[in-house]
Amino acid sequence: MPTLKRRFLDVLFRCHGKELLAFAGRRSGDDSAEDLVQDAYLRLLEHPEPESIGNPRAYLYKITANLGINDFHRRRIRSGEAGEPPVDPDTLISPQPSPEDATDGAIRCDRFLAVLDDLPEACRDAFILHKLDGLTYPQVAEALGVSPKTAQRYIAKAWQHCVSKLVV
Repeated sequence: MPTLKRRFLDVLFRCHGKELLAFAGRRSGDDSAEDLVQDAYLRLLEHPEPESIGNPRAYLYKITANLGINDFHRRRIRSGEAGEPPVDPDTLISPQPSPEDATDGAIRCDRFLAVLDDLPEACRDAFILHKLDGLTYPQVAEALGVSPKTAQRYIAKAWQHCVSKLVV
């Protein structure tokens, strides 16, 4: 190790070693604090140009904090307290559709609305009231002022029309 690098690390250790050790002790417990600080200085030693770091004290604190977090997770996993195994972020399912799925859904919706527009008004209204609003046949019949049997026929006709136009 070059003398300049060794001197740089020596000065950093003398100036910040005790406070960094206290910081690590508060974050992860006294039993692993020395290891965390030693690992932080090793990481700094592995840096290609440690003299180029603008605020080496802050850099050491950040490394120590990150190592403490890693140590905490490692201990939880080893002790069985983790509950669930670590999750790979790439395997998480987003509640939002992908851009492709959103576009596909919009196209399908537009196509469905166009098919509904082809229906006679009474059939379209009966279908919407029943399938989208969740009304029963008697409720649809009452809303449209027709018999329940007629409402049922309207809905069946609309359903057949949608299936014939949308199902390939």
